[in-house]
Amino acid sequence: MKFNQSIRSILRNKTYSFLNIAGLAVGIACAALILLWVEDEVTYNKFPKQKQLYAVFQNQDFNGEISTSMTVPNPLADALKCEVPGIRNVMRHSNFPVRSLFTLDEKKLYETGYYSDASIFEMLDVTFVQGNATTAFDAASPIVITEQMAARFFGQENPVGQTIKRNNEQEYTVTAVIENPKQNSDFVYSWLIPFQQLVDRYLAMGWQDADITWNSTWLNIYVELEPTADVNQINLQIRDLKKRKTNDPNDRTALFLYPVSKLKLYGEFKDGFPAETGYIRYVRLFFWIAIIILIIACINFMNLSTARSQKRVLEVGVRKTFGAGRMTLVRQFMSESGVITLISMLFAVGLIVIALTPFNTLTGKQLSVGFDNPVHWIGLLSIGLICSILAGSFPAFFLSSFPPLDVLRRLKTGKNSGVIRLRQGLVVLQFAVSLTLIICTAFIYLQVRHAQNRSLGMDISQVIRSEANPEIQKQFEPLQHELLASGAVENVGLSSQTMLNLGSSVGGLNWTGKQEDAASMVYFLNVTETLFPTLHITLYEGRNFESGVDSNANNIIVNKAFADLMGEEGRVGGRLWQGADNENAYTIVGIINDFVFNDMYSSTQQPVIFQLSNSGSELFIRLKPGNIQSSLQKVETVVKEFAPSYPFEYQFMDEQFEQKFKSTLLVGQLAGLFAGLAIFISCLGLFGLVAFAAEQRTREIAIRKVLGASVSDIVILLGSNFAILTCISFVIAIPLAYWIILRWLQGFEYRIGMDWRVFAASGLLVIVIALLTVGYQALKAAMANPAMAIMSSE
Repeated sequence: MKFNQSIRSILRNKTYSFLNIAGLAVGIACAALILLWVEDEVTYNKFPKQKQLYAVFQNQDFNGEISTSMTVPNPLADALKCEVPGIRNVMRHSNFPVRSLFTLDEKKLYETGYYSDASIFEMLDVTFVQGNATTAFDAASPIVITEQMAARFFGQENPVGQTIKRNNEQEYTVTAVIENPKQNSDFVYSWLIPFQQLVDRYLAMGWQDADITWNSTWLNIYVELEPTADVNQINLQIRDLKKRKTNDPNDRTALFLYPVSKLKLYGEFKDGFPAETGYIRYVRLFFWIAIIILIIACINFMNLSTARSQKRVLEVGVRKTFGAGRMTLVRQFMSESGVITLISMLFAVGLIVIALTPFNTLTGKQLSVGFDNPVHWIGLLSIGLICSILAGSFPAFFLSSFPPLDVLRRLKTGKNSGVIRLRQGLVVLQFAVSLTLIICTAFIYLQVRHAQNRSLGMDISQVIRSEANPEIQKQFEPLQHELLASGAVENVGLSSQTMLNLGSSVGGLNWTGKQEDAASMVYFLNVTETLFPTLHITLYEGRNFESGVDSNANNIIVNKAFADLMGEEGRVGGRLWQGADNENAYTIVGIINDFVFNDMYSSTQQPVIFQLSNSGSELFIRLKPGNIQSSLQKVETVVKEFAPSYPFEYQFMDEQFEQKFKSTLLVGQLAGLFAGLAIFISCLGLFGLVAFAAEQRTREIAIRKVLGASVSDIVILLGSNFAILTCISFVIAIPLAYWIILRWLQGFEYRIGMDWRVFAASGLLVIVIALLTVGYQALKAAMANPAMAIMSSE
């Protein structure tokens, strides 16, 4: 019976019901999408053995500044496995995903994977579809592939035992097929190859430091602890392990373990300790945005319900006079709230299904509503129940509290100032929160733009980066000549790293006058003499490398940060060496100006060493100004002549640079999107409140118009109060937004200041939107026929 009464009540008040349903539906849909995103983030790197999985980190002292890195030396793996009690498994893992060309008959596809030890199968609890973990890496050249890669190359055939060629060089035997890895983790791959093969490859290239030296850091190591092991005790044991192994009293490297499950959310470090500025702050931010949007939607419901209380007090009085108890009325009003919430939830599910694809495109994720997932159903029902109680409780208890005799008094005097103040407070709260989100979004974008527009110390415009496959490395000089002769290219260079991201480093360096607290680890790159001109990296002092590797034996170029670190020896002609042997010392022939890499928000530069080599894996091509597409076609034609076995794929460096800001930009985009939706929901409620105010004052407005009041007078009469409330929300939002942004900006060394114009512009935007909402309804009421209004109110 109560359900039928609720339906009739909803149908009798179509406008207010629509506003309630629309506000709640949008609020629930927004909250659900945000919580799906939050769920994906908090389950990142979650594995069955997550409590025992740790990554090995090292703190390195760079002239008094602590730098924390996951790249560690190769010999550390054996030392951890053999010498540290409590460590059950150790896994070496390449520190970046390796993209390789795989060929099977006429099929050629790039696939991304990792070099890793066999312990990965047990540590990550990898499921084998074909083959087994025990023998997966036993073959001479084994490769384990995922189901997706197996389907792409072998279709329905059994791939185990078949061979596949990698980078047109070595053939690998497929020894096993494993399940596709979970996507929200650091271990996303299509193939796995034994890590020792990567070590052997580097040794064959002449890099002897890849194997036994403790001073070259170039790989990641993960460990699995025994369930009873104490990670704090293990950290004490391994802290000075590198110093003990190198017998170097000046080594200032400290090793420690950090949980794999916390790498993304908490894996930012400052002064050697986890910082408060990790990705978790964004996850928490959006969790609270979801809660705030739900509250805003519920506030709409409460506002509209209490605004209509005068129309329902007579109903309450009559029903109480005929014996209806308070709880009966409470149940009735809560029933109405439940029905509206249920309808809103149904519409919200539809909105979620419609919005999920563009939301995934925006976030770069593969989120889905698991209708077969009880957690999602429980979560959605919980949201609905909370909204129903939160939105309906105050109106229900407020309306049912009227004594029968007081009803007539309220009808005559219209006394409900307490409720009016409550409604006004809720309106202020809604717009204060919405305005705070808008201000925060504006500062996020300004901070990103600030970093994007900084001087990088190199010019990446018109530069494309491509993989320098083995065919390109072997024929770099003739390739360079042909590219320059094409007329489309200004310069070409090779580097062992991508320049915007540096990982490999070398330690144990010494020079005359070296201080004890000087850098223990330095970034190291192999480059051609043409790289600096290609990227417009300028010389501070000295000269560039000369053409021909032999003429540059033991010559190096350093950046100014390293030269400053070396003190008096940091000059052209300065010498440095590795370890105690200075007979084969390197001679500095040039010093380049610093350039920005890795952390685009860092205000300090890290030391870098460059050595001449044609073995770089990254090809950089600067195009001449003009028709980009025509230039790219010419470049592709030339590159394919020298490397016909490899598809030519490239990326503009400025696009790669933009990717550095992807996560921060995503936060700004999401915050802006949901701030806009919060304002939309708030305006729905404001629209209803103004409409109700106009309805309540229909007779007054008509009489004022008859007595000569203008349309503008009526608009001001109805809208002034709401305009004042919006301005109050602006005053409240300013200190709140200032505090939030100030704390957020502390996480960036290179940051903007607090510009008052952002606060003013954001406030003006929200106030204008609110006034347009108010003005529309007020204008509609002001332009109504006064005679019809007086007749309808009789």
